[in-house]
Amino acid sequence: MEKAFDVLVIGGGMAGLSAGLWCSDLGLSCAVCEARAVGGQLGWIHNPIRNYPGLEAADGREFREKILRQARSAHFELIEAEAEGIDCEAMRVSCSDGTSYAGKALILAMGVRRRELGVEGEREFRGKGILESGSGEREKVKGKDVVVVGGGDAAAENALILSRLAKRVTLVHRRERLTARSEFVEEIRKLGNIELLLGAQVRTFVGSDWLESVEVVRGDSVASVEAQYAVVRIGVAPNSELVAGQVETDASGYVVVDAFCGTSLPGVFAAGDVANPVAPTLVTAGGMGATAAKATLQRVKSGQRI
Repeated sequence: MEKAFDVLVIGGGMAGLSAGLWCSDLGLSCAVCEARAVGGQLGWIHNPIRNYPGLEAADGREFREKILRQARSAHFELIEAEAEGIDCEAMRVSCSDGTSYAGKALILAMGVRRRELGVEGEREFRGKGILESGSGEREKVKGKDVVVVGGGDAAAENALILSRLAKRVTLVHRRERLTARSEFVEEIRKLGNIELLLGAQVRTFVGSDWLESVEVVRGDSVASVEAQYAVVRIGVAPNSELVAGQVETDASGYVVVDAFCGTSLPGVFAAGDVANPVAPTLVTAGGMGATAAKATLQRVKSGQRI
């Protein structure tokens, strides 16, 4: 049997939870669908959060708990199942547990995922040398050789964090210069145990039961870099596959929205990182969730597709 709500929110990260809280305050019946970890990318943040106005936390997990305390007292339903199909035109969502839900409006808040290199050994050595987080797992690399892949802020920051404990960090980037902010680059160049391998690409991760080395292609040559640990930070990709072709997306797959978080299809809104490639932060995700929720109120009251 299909259960109906005023608003269906797909994704339980910062944007989705914000949308749920605002729908609750606005008197809209709302369901937030999240199959994995509620809080989304908050689980990725291992550093102190000091730039969210009025709220600080030791890390993303503590921040998530504070948000969830609010959510538990709000009047929206949390559906812990994976959305397998989204019909934007019909405003229906089918989930992995066989349930389905209908809404008068949809808010897409599926967030992003870390990009993968797509090379041999990348998935096989996940948890067997390839780390999820340099910051969160820094103690593991003490006295070890580490490869960090990427050239942006995330890669540079991971390299700096790990260099404090690692014997050597090799930062591999496909371009001839790092794109990270200048202060990170300057600090990297000052440290004696960070080696830059620019204009190079990872070909494969090598090992038996554990990561042992990383094969890197540079020009016409192939080099083997000894490494017991590695971190891949080459950006993120939006989780928009389920709505591709139903609402407008840009060339990178991000959902295109207007000032009210409305998509190209009336009645369908998008909030958070899945619709924000320019400024993906906790503040903007929360604000977009609130904006989308308020925009749905007009639709639900009027019964029209806005």
